[in-house]
Amino acid sequence: MSTAGKQHVPLDGFLLQHAVATWDLLLMGDGSGLQWELGGGYAVFLIDKTSGRRAHLVGARTLTTINRMELSAYIEALAFHYSQFMRHAIEAPPYRVHVFSDSKLTVDCGAGRCMRKANGDLWQSIDWFETRGYRITWHHMPRNNSQFHVLADELAGKARLAVNDLRVSDAQLYELMPATPVEQVSETVTCAECSTPYAAIEGACPICGTTRPR
Repeated sequence: MSTAGKQHVPLDGFLLQHAVATWDLLLMGDGSGLQWELGGGYAVFLIDKTSGRRAHLVGARTLTTINRMELSAYIEALAFHYSQFMRHAIEAPPYRVHVFSDSKLTVDCGAGRCMRKANGDLWQSIDWFETRGYRITWHHMPRNNSQFHVLADELAGKARLAVNDLRVSDAQLYELMPATPVEQVSETVTCAECSTPYAAIEGACPICGTTRPR
């Protein structure tokens, strides 16, 4: 992806541009995706002021949407930071996090200006990190406005293309995972040994292995 003509803002200018004076962690990322039937990717950069450490993450998922990938970038970044930088404990909260995204929907939902109607499971993860001491401020910025976002956009797109190449075709999927007719699994029995209910077609308890009497 060509970056010719893009305006690259130095980190200090980047912060001044968005009126960020006090911070502990900066997250700058992007997501790439189309619809549930296709794969998607994300990329995110982390800058931790307290330790001076920087990191970046790139990931993908075979079936997803662009909105999930936009938000997943920051969830994965927080998970990595909490486990690897904080060692599962923030000693002096709040830890001031500033998220920069070109997704207005993600930013508006994060800032409470828009209802979180979709991806509730992901937003619960954001809430979980906030209960652990992270104080998250969301910033919307024009697409590819910094060197971080230019590269995040490129990496997320590459991740999306790569994961789509790894997908198993529908024909292969149904060959590998043949469906069992519903009527064959409708009858259940209870294990005489451990009282586990299971499908009669299995013939043996999946928990303790006791064979069902015939």
